[in-house]
Amino acid sequence: MVETIKIKISRKTTAQKRQSARDRRRMQYELGRLVQTWALLQESLVGVFEQATECPPHVANSMWHSIKSDLVQRDVLIAALQSSTHLLRAWKGDVQKEQRVLIFEEYIWAITEINKLSHTRNDLVHSPIIFFGASGATEMDARIQHSNPRAGKLKDKELYQLSRWMCAKCDDIERHMASLWPHVRKHGKVPARPKFKPLSTLPTRAQKPTRAKARPRRKNSIAHYV
Repeated sequence: MVETIKIKISRKTTAQKRQSARDRRRMQYELGRLVQTWALLQESLVGVFEQATECPPHVANSMWHSIKSDLVQRDVLIAALQSSTHLLRAWKGDVQKEQRVLIFEEYIWAITEINKLSHTRNDLVHSPIIFFGASGATEMDARIQHSNPRAGKLKDKELYQLSRWMCAKCDDIERHMASLWPHVRKHGKVPARPKFKPLSTLPTRAQKPTRAKARPRRKNSIAHYV
């Protein structure tokens, strides 16, 4: 049994075929970027695990990678951070341990945010996505094969926009975690949590992706004299 959310077939002209190819490449790029961004974010957590367990790096890495599920890794990490925070609070007046408490609590918040994103990430990466030509433009949707529950969750969602929003949110979380130690050591408190972009601010399929403007070359740059 194959249930299709949307079927519109009208790819007749060369222009429509080219548009379909562009849309397909763009979707593949967005999904590939999401996979890479997520993998880097997940791998960055092994350093947090090392801090929480106070194990030598090679021991922490071996323990972390022996857990085959990303979700289980994060759940174990949250448990380790919570236990470590409870023990560190007993050391009153120790500035370094108080800083670790602040940072560990912020790590817990960040990992909880990652867990919230994980379901949408899995839906995007593991759903069968197909393209339809309709009204002179390509329409893209997820097909439900044998009542695929992941694809069903993506019904009526703008997948280009959703993929880019997921990448932006992952990048914000990773930057926030990387800034914790330098900020706490300098200011004695954690930095403000990131304000995530609303989904509606990201480009859809019908809109061109936003690109950063190229910076003008400086007169004293190496490139200027080449």
